[in-house]
Amino acid sequence: MLSLKKLALFTLLFACSCTVFCAGNDKDSWPFKDIPVDGAVKLADGWHYAWDWKDQGMNENWSAPNFNRESWKSVSVPGVWDLPPGKIPMQNPRGVGWFACKIRLPENWNGEPTLVFFGAMYIADVWFDGEYLGNHRGGYTPFSFSLDGKLKHGEEKEIVVRIDNRLTHKSIPGINLGWNPYGGLTREVFLISRPHIRVEDLHTVTKVDAEGTARLCITGKITNHAKEAFTDELTVMLKADDKTCAQSIIKSSLKPGTSESFKIDFEIAKAKLWSPEDPFLHILEMTWRGNTNPHIRLPVGLREIRIDGPNFLVNNKRLWLQGFGRHEDWKDYGPCIPRDLDEQEIIRMKNFGANHLRTGHYPNHPSTYATCDRIGMLTFAEIPAWQLSTAWMNSDQAWNDWAEPQISEMIRWHGNFTSIISWGSANEMGDATEYNNRSVSYIKEKDPNRIPMIVVAATGHSDLYKLLPMAGRNLHYGWYHSKRVYDGLRNGLAENVRLSEEVNTPIWVAELGAQGHPGAFTAGYNDELRGSETYLDKVVRFGFQYSSVTSERVIGVAVWTWSDFCRDYSITPHGIFGFGRENKIVAYTARNLFAGDLRLYLCEDDTTCHSGGVFRAKAHVFNPKLQQVPLGLTVNWRIMHGAKPLISGKLPVPEGKDRALSAGEISWRIPVESKGMFSLWAELVDNKETRLHTNSVHFGAGEPVEKPGALVLTAVSNGKAVDAIAEFAEMKIPVYCDPGLIIPLPAGDYDFIVKRGDESKPIKVQIISGTATVIKVEFK
Repeated sequence: MLSLKKLALFTLLFACSCTVFCAGNDKDSWPFKDIPVDGAVKLADGWHYAWDWKDQGMNENWSAPNFNRESWKSVSVPGVWDLPPGKIPMQNPRGVGWFACKIRLPENWNGEPTLVFFGAMYIADVWFDGEYLGNHRGGYTPFSFSLDGKLKHGEEKEIVVRIDNRLTHKSIPGINLGWNPYGGLTREVFLISRPHIRVEDLHTVTKVDAEGTARLCITGKITNHAKEAFTDELTVMLKADDKTCAQSIIKSSLKPGTSESFKIDFEIAKAKLWSPEDPFLHILEMTWRGNTNPHIRLPVGLREIRIDGPNFLVNNKRLWLQGFGRHEDWKDYGPCIPRDLDEQEIIRMKNFGANHLRTGHYPNHPSTYATCDRIGMLTFAEIPAWQLSTAWMNSDQAWNDWAEPQISEMIRWHGNFTSIISWGSANEMGDATEYNNRSVSYIKEKDPNRIPMIVVAATGHSDLYKLLPMAGRNLHYGWYHSKRVYDGLRNGLAENVRLSEEVNTPIWVAELGAQGHPGAFTAGYNDELRGSETYLDKVVRFGFQYSSVTSERVIGVAVWTWSDFCRDYSITPHGIFGFGRENKIVAYTARNLFAGDLRLYLCEDDTTCHSGGVFRAKAHVFNPKLQQVPLGLTVNWRIMHGAKPLISGKLPVPEGKDRALSAGEISWRIPVESKGMFSLWAELVDNKETRLHTNSVHFGAGEPVEKPGALVLTAVSNGKAVDAIAEFAEMKIPVYCDPGLIIPLPAGDYDFIVKRGDESKPIKVQIISGTATVIKVEFK
């Protein structure tokens, strides 16, 4: 038998293994800087989990404090059901799971304890010490419950959460999900201590005039949740690099249980503004009296987003939007992407030249938006309302139970992230007229300073051009909306431009792409075999360039998507990278099309040509910053069959400030006896023959279709990938540090010279059809 002393020790150890004592402090990782906290603890460990196979937990009272949970599995949060990040498969069960965790308050906490869930897929019921706290629907928006008066120092009490990830035709998101349905506590759970006297409902809005003066309007309320009266001052300071550039003091006198609204207007002349090019963040600092020195230190970017006719403006300047859509999904991590990986990925997008991210089709983790604030990545946030029943979406049940709460939570929790410029209420549901009108009006009321957005496909639902200040269109021509990209996009974009002209609004291409599996070199450029790397590359290459140069009413394009993702437990290869972030040809294409202040864009008539026919491509200088393009620029071009040059020429570039300047047409009559894969390589050079940009078009003629291989070349110095130039066929082709150089080539032997600074490395390359040839070039 155990002695009483040993039994007491055993009992203590068992309690320690099951209870979160909340002794640590995770305030620095608390991402909502507009919500003041005295203390914050991630409830990551100490959880126990059980799968409710027969959905009997409610009837059997699994939420009761004295329920026997000895058989429940020890798990950590976040995760997908009982699986931690790093071990999450594509397939996971649909049903009900239960989580339980015992907690105690830290001794130094004197504020209001509050439970905050960053995300639970998809329906969560929460109990505390057997008391039912409430229900949450949605999966992607944070929600919270106050534990004020429910947990005292020295007490140990239990949180119990029931999660149901079974979606229906009457839920948002719905059962027809365009991405993977995971389940469980997929984002962090925090226990925070909120000061009893605090600032709530904080909101900031910036207006910028033509002279660069910023006017920052700060609204909110001071609330007294304490038992005694509060009489003191609220000090508000706006700081830039620790220097105060504006200050205000509000005197407040509040009885217990009362609040007082405030409004502060700061005017900052010659302000340092926030933009994607220079994402400078001021600090809004607010302090007031309290036992724990309560304060707010909120990063604030002074920026104004505005639509002026067909123009998209940031701080009164036109901005071209180029970027990606992305699902929160990663091989082995599912939706539980570690914060460091997520930050690295967004920085990687920025280094690719992206300046905006569509966090489709749901609000992403709050730290994602904080990262976008820091690095200058504009974001479009939206709720997961996608391809649902029109009749149901127009109903009060859909609005009251699902849509309105998620829109409200999205705006309330994420409203002070500078990077968010738009709130979306639906994707590809243009027929839900009543819902669309209702949701847009609601968004305008809640936040009139951001763009309300409903994205629809192709050319339908012209009424949305009148409803929205900016049209969001998914142009998947060559995949969903037409058999081939060329005629489909030309006709579809022309119709959208016509609709835009009728109401004088801009067009944002919210999705553009196709699908191609990594390593699938199973087709050429002159066939329509879908699912190959070459087909995906062709659709994105032509689609992005044609959309960019056709009309200045198109104010930006988001390539869909950054990486492959799961849908229905299998990989959907929409990404420019694979599910595990494997390279594809299109990754290099996107990187190159996003690069430079002056770029050479090539829009071919078609990549499927015929022996004896004519290949044609129009050359444009793309000028995203609307700078003055001088005379003297030239397009040097050359058509190759493998390593063999066939024809070359030059095109003069006109001067001007338009976003797209036509340099003319490149044409080549294909000899009757010629067949196979061909490449048009072209350089934009200045009057000193200095290269400004290089681009290419790959096409084919004749049968059988010549299937290429791929060259994957990386330049390395001291173990680190670096930029370089690869010379081939008298063309200078950029090798980017990321993703290197990835180009399709017909089978054969090639000579390249790779240069970096004064170093020059000649290399011989053998390309084999259907495979990738990987080469690493070492530099000092």
